[in-house]
This record gives sequence, C-alpha cells and structure tokens, in this order.
Amino acid sequence: MLKVLFVCTGNTCRSPMAEALARDRMKEEWEGKVEFSSAGTLDLGGSEASPLAVEVMSELEVDLSGHRSTHLTEEIIESSELIVPMAGRHRDVITMLVPGVEERVILLGELDPGREEADIRDPIGGDRLIYRQARDDIESLIGPLLDYISERFSL
Repeated sequence: MLKVLFVCTGNTCRSPMAEALARDRMKEEWEGKVEFSSAGTLDLGGSEASPLAVEVMSELEVDLSGHRSTHLTEEIIESSELIVPMAGRHRDVITMLVPGVEERVILLGELDPGREEADIRDPIGGDRLIYRQARDDIESLIGPLLDYISERFSL
C-alpha cells in the first residue's frame, strides 16, 4: 500500500481538503493500492475540520464532516512513502523530525512550476471566499499530484 500524507498546521483546513480531494479524484484502479491521510504540525489531535472547510468542500460534493485531526509524529512520517506539505515551514518541521526524509517530500504547490509561491495560503480565520480560494488552489494541484504519483511510483 502506497501511503501519501498531506501536512498542514492544524489539520483542520488545507491538508484535510487535499486528502479528501485526492481520495475523491484518485483513479479507480488505485483502490486498495493508495492510501491518503493527513496530519498537522501543531495539532493535538481529534479536532473537527473547520466548519468553513466542510462547507466549501460540500459545494464540490466532498464530505469532510467526519474528519478528525491527527498530530504529525515521527512514526507517521516514517510510514509514508510520499509526504505533501502545504507550506515550506511544514516541510521544515517534517525534515527536522525525521532527517533524511527530504527525498519523499514535495510541496503541493511545487507541482505547478508556473506558480509564484509554492505555499498554499492558510484560510484559517478567513471568510468563505478565502476558504474557497484555498480549496480551488488545492483542487487545481490534485490532478498534477495524481500524475506525479502515477509516474514516480509506476501506478
């Protein structure tokens, strides 16, 4: 089983949206072969997804209502073949926790070489429009991520 881990700060907005979108958009033949999960660098675990994240994802008919946050640990990092942080500071935490893991880490925004900024903007504290912008930003990168996974892991 190929384990793909999305990482953000609180694991209540960006990484759960990315996880849910990747799971929703993955190829049928990947069922049982690829597992998507998410975790947060500052999360204590067990928090629900942000209400606005749930709302804007429901507009795409993707359900985040059952999400519960997970705290990022060394064990989670070590058990993941691909780690996809939302921002450079998350990559820094990942590589500090598990030195030598850099080759398994790619910022989601790095999958679009035309972007000015690789970080996905954190919508926390923003309004519905800010959450939609974050969702749409993430959604635009899920296709390239799935292509990357397919090529890198020969799926």
